[in-house]
Amino acid sequence: MGKNGLIAAQSILTIILRDLIKSFNLGQTMDDEQLADLANDIIDQYYFLKIEDFRFCFNRAKNGFYDKGIYRLDASVVLSWLKKYTDDRISSADEKSYNEHQSTKGETNIPYFEKYYDKFKKW
Repeated sequence: MGKNGLIAAQSILTIILRDLIKSFNLGQTMDDEQLADLANDIIDQYYFLKIEDFRFCFNRAKNGFYDKGIYRLDASVVLSWLKKYTDDRISSADEKSYNEHQSTKGETNIPYFEKYYDKFKKW
């Protein structure tokens, strides 16, 4: 990523993070330096995600999908949400790929015992 691209990514992420912080009713928030550090950490660790991914992840976090009862909001909390989001995303992509592979073979993703139930039922 070039220097201008990096600056743009940092700026966009900082705006998204400020919006995220405003949505929580917490006594302490992150200052500008902490936000900049967090934006850099996110760019370093999650360079493969798109802006839409960050918005989707953070909207899920606002709705309590990752944690119930947020009492603090700092870099470790935000990074844990992104980890959970990417783990879910990868798992979903794996499942989709497997199901597509199975459908090309004429099989569906059903448990082993269900595939052969009719054969056993005849006995």
